[in-house]
Amino acid sequence: MSIDMKYFEEMEAKIPHGKVRTRFAPSPTGYMHVGNLRTALYTYLIARHANGTFILRIEDTDQGRLVEGATDVIYRTMAECGLSHDEGPDVGGPVAPYIQSERRDTYGRYAELLVERGHAYYCFCEKAASEEDAGDFDRADDPCRDLSPEEARQRVEAGEPYVIRQRIPHEGTTTFHDVSFGDITVENKTLDDQVLLKRDGLPTYNFANVVDDHLMGITHVVRGSEYLSSAPKYNLLYEAFGWEVPTYVHCSPVMRDQHNKMSKRKGDPSYEDLKAQGFLTDAILNYVALLGWAPKGEYAEQEIFSLDELVKVFDIAGISKSPAIFDIEKLTYFNATYLRSMTPAAFAKAAEPYIRQAVKNPAVDAAGIAALLQARRLMAEHKLMPEDIEPQENKKVVQECVGITCTKLSSPWTVYLSTLIAAHYCCRPYRSHAHGSKVSEIGFIGMEDDFKLCKLAFLYAYDCVEPMQADPYPKGISCKDASGDVQFLWLGLLPRPVCRFPKAGGRTPGMGIGHGRAAGGRGRRFQNEAEQL
Repeated sequence: MSIDMKYFEEMEAKIPHGKVRTRFAPSPTGYMHVGNLRTALYTYLIARHANGTFILRIEDTDQGRLVEGATDVIYRTMAECGLSHDEGPDVGGPVAPYIQSERRDTYGRYAELLVERGHAYYCFCEKAASEEDAGDFDRADDPCRDLSPEEARQRVEAGEPYVIRQRIPHEGTTTFHDVSFGDITVENKTLDDQVLLKRDGLPTYNFANVVDDHLMGITHVVRGSEYLSSAPKYNLLYEAFGWEVPTYVHCSPVMRDQHNKMSKRKGDPSYEDLKAQGFLTDAILNYVALLGWAPKGEYAEQEIFSLDELVKVFDIAGISKSPAIFDIEKLTYFNATYLRSMTPAAFAKAAEPYIRQAVKNPAVDAAGIAALLQARRLMAEHKLMPEDIEPQENKKVVQECVGITCTKLSSPWTVYLSTLIAAHYCCRPYRSHAHGSKVSEIGFIGMEDDFKLCKLAFLYAYDCVEPMQADPYPKGISCKDASGDVQFLWLGLLPRPVCRFPKAGGRTPGMGIGHGRAAGGRGRRFQNEAEQL
């Protein structure tokens, strides 16, 4: 059968040339995990650094894994991160459509072209859909590989179900080049005859990517190193069509630790999870950029980069082939740095959702609380007391218990928590108990406005941590293990303390004010001294 080449000539004529073109091609199968975000960021930076074109393409050929609403998540995440695309499903472009399920006819035509040229064949063997997607097939036992073109065509015309498989050479080797991994050569006999077109007429991931990348003029392909094993088959497809091979940039995986990749199934955070925990988008992007890439030259020692700065300095030569370990503590450092640099208005906007989780009264001004939080953080950072920056005349000192009780044996963490919070809000903690009672009540002493904020922060932190202290003799829980909500308090608004709640019965460090009843002991002395200010 002779194929009319006019269609293919018209498709070739549409391909843009002359500038760098990259694509981010996610599958709408769930939330944007950290590895996806890094791929999107790198493809964006490569294009913008070269004044090229950044394309968004939706790869939805695996219909069984699609998640409703996932495409909207992709759009929203890209917009929040400032990764604006020049072409895509929502903005159009010269090589539309940009959704793979809308390009079904295109893949069928190019698969038939490969059959005509002898680089692919019809396979009528019964295989499960999962086997077709994986390309899992023993070509040595495949009776369809050696069918004559005439017989195969007759079976197709008779309506017999089939797939189209790539015909991999039995002999020789295939070599491809990657920016990070260099030249890699594989023996063709180790490659399987992967499925190109499935029984439902949709392409497999590998085939659709090759066809789309060529027809969209993609010059740089950024993807995970797990696709290195598929790269030789990609190259053979490019050679079969007579197309130029793009620049490959395979990125090593983002790891949870030395031995385990990050996985949403194992509870590792997505972009949405990190946002919900109080991490800022700018901080996330900055940190993700450095997961597997390092700046060179005069920027080699710099860590904090805006998106515009990343565009300026990004170079694919800085991408490492070594796996990158996702360190939540390092991300916390970036987040705290960005929080400290925010304007009051921006800080108030970012902090309001978390303030509203703690302050249920709608009459309370969230912006005002945000301003107090930011002011206290600056004071703590510079080791300032209120008397250092404002006159103290007519200031009222408040000493009051806050309704939280504890015992020496069962809840020493409560005391330590009060000490931690008070230290950062210019107050002093104390414990009040009735004569003969083993139960104490937590209280604070400080200037009225300091006290109010200290009380608010303590009660909020207590509500976050208390459910995790069910064991009356806990081994100790780190602040970093607390919920995302309380993380915002100690890792963002406060200088980052590294603390562990002590074991029951152990010494509680840093109390420094004595227990005393109500205003007794050193607590009363502190009050008297404060009133004289």
